[in-house]
Amino acid sequence: MEYMQFFLYTRTLFSRQEEAALQSFLKFFGAKITNYIILVFTGGDELEDNDETLAEHLGSGCPQPLKELIHQCNGRVVLFDNRTTDRTKRDNQVQQLLSMSGKIVLRQP
Repeated sequence: MEYMQFFLYTRTLFSRQEEAALQSFLKFFGAKITNYIILVFTGGDELEDNDETLAEHLGSGCPQPLKELIHQCNGRVVLFDNRTTDRTKRDNQVQQLLSMSGKIVLRQP
């Protein structure tokens, strides 16, 4: 079985360079590629230090192109911590990503 998956990684909210790269990506692969994208954000531990959730962080000043991409990807967003030493937390984050990935694979014709 052949399948495609794409992961878009971003550390900050969304730079102009990332937006331009995404537009090129969409132009090359077509709009349907968003059916196969999982957005991966890092810096979860920084948000946690600030008592902020990813949803709150994205809601406060999130650029419109990123909001649109999240919507087009059906909210497939995963947040990873950079510094955690909690093995259970790391395993849960990886499991969340693998679960989303598995659902994309199962949907493939």
